[in-house]
Amino acid sequence: MKVEEKGTDRRLDVHLYVKGQMDALTEYDEYVDAGDGAICCYVAVAEDMTPKVTTRFHGTTMSIFHDVLIDGVLRKSHRYKGKSVSHQASKKYETQIFLYQTASGDRDTEIKVAPLEALVPIQGEGKETVGTIEVRVSVLRAFGEEYSIDGIPTYFKQAKEEEDAEPAALTFKRLAPEFEMIGEENCQTLDKAASNRHRRDMTSKRPGKQPWAIFRFHYRSQAAIDQQEMEANYHPKSKDRNAAHVLQLEPVPQLKSGLKPPKMGDDDASTQASSIPPTPLVMKAPPKFPTSPRAQEDEDESTPERSPSPELRRASKDEDADEEPTHAPATKADNVTASEAAVEPEKSEEQPTPAQESEQNSKLDTADKASTQSTTSDSPSEPSNINENTVPSPAKEATPKPSQPTPAAAKKRPAPLVLPTKRPAQQKMPLSPIVKRTKRPATAPPSSTPSNPSNVPATSQTQILAELRKKLRLAKAHREKIATKRAEVKEQLAVYDAQMAEEIERASKELEDEQRGQSEELLHLREEANLLKAFKAAESSE
Repeated sequence: MKVEEKGTDRRLDVHLYVKGQMDALTEYDEYVDAGDGAICCYVAVAEDMTPKVTTRFHGTTMSIFHDVLIDGVLRKSHRYKGKSVSHQASKKYETQIFLYQTASGDRDTEIKVAPLEALVPIQGEGKETVGTIEVRVSVLRAFGEEYSIDGIPTYFKQAKEEEDAEPAALTFKRLAPEFEMIGEENCQTLDKAASNRHRRDMTSKRPGKQPWAIFRFHYRSQAAIDQQEMEANYHPKSKDRNAAHVLQLEPVPQLKSGLKPPKMGDDDASTQASSIPPTPLVMKAPPKFPTSPRAQEDEDESTPERSPSPELRRASKDEDADEEPTHAPATKADNVTASEAAVEPEKSEEQPTPAQESEQNSKLDTADKASTQSTTSDSPSEPSNINENTVPSPAKEATPKPSQPTPAAAKKRPAPLVLPTKRPAQQKMPLSPIVKRTKRPATAPPSSTPSNPSNVPATSQTQILAELRKKLRLAKAHREKIATKRAEVKEQLAVYDAQMAEEIERASKELEDEQRGQSEELLHLREEANLLKAFKAAESSE
């Protein structure tokens, strides 16, 4: 079956297929229902067939909703919703599994054709449900239109006691239904998340004010269709294609590709934007903030200083060596003073006067003499019996003492490159030797094993054997006691065993009688239904 909307590019094809066959089922006696405008037809099926529904949509829209009802119950829903309006070229929906509710949960399973037994069809003008597969398609034609399907029964709202309910009369218009659809039971139940998703799809609102198109396939036997001499409107292997039904719907502005649904307050925003003239956008540069002293110091530290080349550095060292006069070798005190001055250059801020320099030089001479004497006394080459009458060796007397610079020469010579030195300490306390703590020897932990053997004698084999014999004797006595109690219970249960055997035999006989009676009642029902059908056919022919 085909439909197309007048004045738009939207059209739809719907066909019914059977599992295991490539071609669609042949459609007979196509007509339009006067009640709701549904397009209906008849298709031929057989018992144990597994049908599936295939639809193809062409056209421009943003949202499509596809519902399939089996025997009047909504059992599957598909929905598509894009971000903007677009042209859908052959949007395909293939539905071959349907939802059924059971005691263990929801099942999404295939359906198959089964003979109709419980319901008695009556010819009338009511809506045909059993023996019908209905397809409802809802399409967005204008933004803001939507409706709900509160009056349609869904699979989870259907009555659970259908088998226990009394047979209800169903109506048909031309051909009485002979089959119904049942779900396959050999299927795993859905998890809670999937079940809730399917239920949410079924209860959500559909686009549009009403269904865009409705299709109904009345499935009957091939013999019943041939008996009514119905004409085939669609055959899958025929080159002649039937014309599409034109939907006469209320005209609305056409949707263009790329449009998006308007947001809240878009009308007000557009009105205000149209009344206010546009102003050029001026981009202002961010203001420059003054840099802090710390930031400036960071910049100075990050900038590397340029050091002179190796040649210039070597030349400056040579010039300094030429200008420096010969002076006394640095003593231990001088080394200490120079190292302290290099570590803390900021503490000596004032330059010494000439008087202070001369005093310092005299102190340095005294320190040199003391160091020379100490060195001479500590020398291992001298004998140990040195006294006042000992004459010094000529080598020591001939050793010249370096001359000390005068204050005038100190003034004339250029300032040294090193920073001013600190005044040396006049008296220093002798350093005490570092006393190291001795490590105590680790004492071995006391042994856990006793030094002397235990006086407790080991268990003898005779004692072990006696204990085992005692336990064995107790176990045998306990077993005999249990066997005695079991015999007593079995003797009392013998009476009830006979009663249960009689009950099983009686229940089996009653079940056989009920099954035989059910078969007879079903046979009588079919005969009476055929007889009623024959009488009505005779009345209609007269």
